[in-house]
Amino acid sequence: AKWRFVLDVGRESGTEMPATWGSSGGRLVLPMDVVVESDSCSSRDELVGSGALKIRPLETATFINDKGEQEVSIKEGGWKIALPPGKKGH
Repeated sequence: AKWRFVLDVGRESGTEMPATWGSSGGRLVLPMDVVVESDSCSSRDELVGSGALKIRPLETATFINDKGEQEVSIKEGGWKIALPPGKKGH
């Protein structure tokens, strides 16, 4: 299935970020189109863990700063749905 993800990076109140990080209030917003697949992920995604399925970017993400349009290469990764530790499904 094709999805549009929007990565929104910036300072969030109530977090333990250093006081100087993101203090300008600026945010980096990266929209990207991806394909979420039911095939097994070929590489082990350390954040997602074992049993991950494939998520594949369809294009390079871009943003604009004082140097003009910048490209950000996004790698293929993994996804899965899991209950929080210690929780059981119904």
